[in-house]
Amino acid sequence: MNEEKSSREQLDGKGFVFMDSTRCRAYNVRMIDGQPWLCYWNDGYKCFTTLRPVTQSEIFQFAKYALSDDLAKCYFKNETGG
Repeated sequence: MNEEKSSREQLDGKGFVFMDSTRCRAYNVRMIDGQPWLCYWNDGYKCFTTLRPVTQSEIFQFAKYALSDDLAKCYFKNETGG
């Protein structure tokens, strides 16, 4: 139960960003319409694009590789054009 609350809190707002080193791509896990989604960084549009819903176990797995807030801000800054 405690892990579930931590996971929900972590996904509130913009969620968290992690890198896939094999594909050299940034991903974002966040809540969209009450459901956790995996989004990928779209270089062409300079924003995160929805990929698919994720499971609770995937969230825990991806969270291990989450970037620091400072590094994640670089993506969100580019996403908003700021």
